[in-house]
Amino acid sequence: MSSSPSSKGSSLVTRIASSKYFRRLSNARKSSKLRQTLAYVQIVSSLSSTLLFTFPPNFAVLTSWMSAVNMDFVSFLPMGCVVHSSHYDLLLAYTIVPLVLNAALVAAYFGLKASNKRVALSNAVMSMLFLMNYLILPQVSMVVFKTFSCRQFDGDYGSYLIADYSLSCDSPEHKWMVAYASVMVVVYPLGIPLANHFMLWRVRDKVNPNQRNLVFESGSEKAGLAKATQIRDKNKDIQYLSFLFAAYQPEYWWFESFESARRIIFTGALKFVDAGSVTQCALGLLFAFVCVRVYARYKPFALNSSSRFGEIMQWQLALTFLATLLLKVSEESDEKLVNEKAFDAFLVALQFVAPSYLIVNFLLEMRGVREERKIEKQLEALVRADSLDAGGAEEAALGEKGGTGAGGSGQGKGNNAKVVPI
Repeated sequence: MSSSPSSKGSSLVTRIASSKYFRRLSNARKSSKLRQTLAYVQIVSSLSSTLLFTFPPNFAVLTSWMSAVNMDFVSFLPMGCVVHSSHYDLLLAYTIVPLVLNAALVAAYFGLKASNKRVALSNAVMSMLFLMNYLILPQVSMVVFKTFSCRQFDGDYGSYLIADYSLSCDSPEHKWMVAYASVMVVVYPLGIPLANHFMLWRVRDKVNPNQRNLVFESGSEKAGLAKATQIRDKNKDIQYLSFLFAAYQPEYWWFESFESARRIIFTGALKFVDAGSVTQCALGLLFAFVCVRVYARYKPFALNSSSRFGEIMQWQLALTFLATLLLKVSEESDEKLVNEKAFDAFLVALQFVAPSYLIVNFLLEMRGVREERKIEKQLEALVRADSLDAGGAEEAALGEKGGTGAGGSGQGKGNNAKVVPI
């Protein structure tokens, strides 16, 4: 008897959720640096579209390579091979496909949760849902926001969509699509972060078992953090949300909401601020420095190395905005104020600062692990040598005692022989 399509889909979801690769990727604490890198790459690769600015050639090529991680899943669909795909077609595809996938994953989660024996698997399915939304949110939000960006041409040429100049913003179709895009703004750039924040807010006391009090009681920041994290991680009632909070310290349970807002502002919301102007770039730079301050002030990640890496990433993004602003000012001025080739080289080199830190940090950690293992082996050798010396001394003592006993026994026998009459 053949299985139904729904059961096949559920089986596929189950296999993916239980795979070793997915478990590693969805482990928020261990993959926090990878997630930060993905967020950075998504932001930088969308800057040209968001700021309506053409970067110098080498940096433009680099950002085009970066765009491969933007989860442009619609490009894998054979739409363009069959019919011409306008921006409206892309808008529908980008917004409907994730809704269908979200519905399937929610159904799979509740189906698995009904079986109490498969709680871990149901939690993994929920992590899959959060991971998918984490990856697609900037790209979908960017496509939705593009629907509102029109350019008014001089004369009687009218207004046209910047994302697709074949579409008139004065047409009735555009008005309908603007209404649809407005609904999708509520669903994606507003709805997903707010829904995630609400779910965390409901269980905030469980996610954060009063870390400050535990720090005060233990007298140590590190010990208090370890205790709070241990209590949080042992609470099975909130593990289905672990993707949203596990990377952070318990008291910063809300930081994933800030991170979502940050990515949406950089990848889409900036489009509403005088697109293509110096003002838009300057506001982006200002917000980048605000993010630098937030990351430096809170150091929100559970791992210190992740907090340092996050701060480096924010500085890297702020300097990228600063270089872009200078290039933009130079482009709009009568004279070239900066050397474009030098700034091109600077922007390219800047993108490798954080990855270089990762490599150096990894090598130092591996060196530390090797040294710890070397010390452990030396200690084991010393313990083994001490045990051998102690064993040898004990054997020697027993042997001496045994020899003395044997001699006394022989002497006793000789004495006994003398008193026996012949």
